[in-house]
Amino acid sequence: MNGMILAAGRGERMRPLTCRHAKPALTVLNRPLLSHAMELLHRGGVQRVAVNLHHLPETVEQVVKDWAPQGMEITFFREEEILGTAGGLKNAESMLQDGPFLVCNGDFLLQMDPADALQTHRESGAIVTLVVVPHRKHLSYTPVWVEDGKVLGFGEPPSGETARGTRYIFAGLHVIEPSVLERIPGNKEWGIVRPVYSELLAEGAHIAAHLAPGAWLEFGAPSDYLRRSLRLLDESHRSFVKEMGIEVTGEEEELLVLGTDVHISDGASFVGLSVLGDGAAVGKGSRVERCIVGRGSVVSFGSELSDCILADGIILPPDTRLDHRIIMSRGDDLSDIPGGIRMDELVHFPL
Repeated sequence: MNGMILAAGRGERMRPLTCRHAKPALTVLNRPLLSHAMELLHRGGVQRVAVNLHHLPETVEQVVKDWAPQGMEITFFREEEILGTAGGLKNAESMLQDGPFLVCNGDFLLQMDPADALQTHRESGAIVTLVVVPHRKHLSYTPVWVEDGKVLGFGEPPSGETARGTRYIFAGLHVIEPSVLERIPGNKEWGIVRPVYSELLAEGAHIAAHLAPGAWLEFGAPSDYLRRSLRLLDESHRSFVKEMGIEVTGEEEELLVLGTDVHISDGASFVGLSVLGDGAAVGKGSRVERCIVGRGSVVSFGSELSDCILADGIILPPDTRLDHRIIMSRGDDLSDIPGGIRMDELVHFPL
């Protein structure tokens, strides 16, 4: 079976973190988001995967090299200009012709077996099946209106009208019949929900909905990235973390996810939940509270950090005090991002 992972986006809302890595190459609990997308499709029986590239493509290629499941064949499709979801599918059309195919975003986490969505797709006879999750008021995603397993429409109803069905959110995984690709123009940026799926509904086509039974986490901005990464360590998500093969250490008051070759000096302390990447170090007398410490980064002695994200390779000066900050290097391309404060060879931004 064939599939596609969407990995070409610029990740604008996730800056400055996406100044170094494409968003799918960012790690959550020390695993790249893209690795979860590949594993998700692999569980669904997908063996050949198209991955589109645009922003910092080498970071995506490296994740594929390091994390692709055994036996999965990956083909990259570079986009000189962003083509959007539908445009990206059209660009990879040569790989997506042999029956229904799975498509997923490269920057989210979803706890489910895609085989269940495929079964829904086959049994319903739909041209497209969308995996959906219950609506959440704090997320500003386009609503998907569903009734009896059928998608009725997208978006808010006109003023004064009441939409039919139950409101859901599209989770970023869909099953698509190849005939849908015929509706998409080539070499042009083109959306998938609008206009493609909306036009299909207007013509009376059947788009099915499959409700994901497990956890779903998306990561829009750096504050979401920190909060939702650490939320995975809550008791409610512990089974999902175990499924991902991630080991959690410590007591409930100071749970840690540790990469390889991490060094924690005597007298260092942790409060709440934190993640330390491969080769990270925390110096004597330092205090780390609800932080993500990137690969090879050093929290030097006497420092106190709370609700911070350290990019990879950051070495903090001794006795640093920071709260709700993103710490990058002055060597990163940060010239057009406002709010940065210089600190030696580092720059930190509000979180």
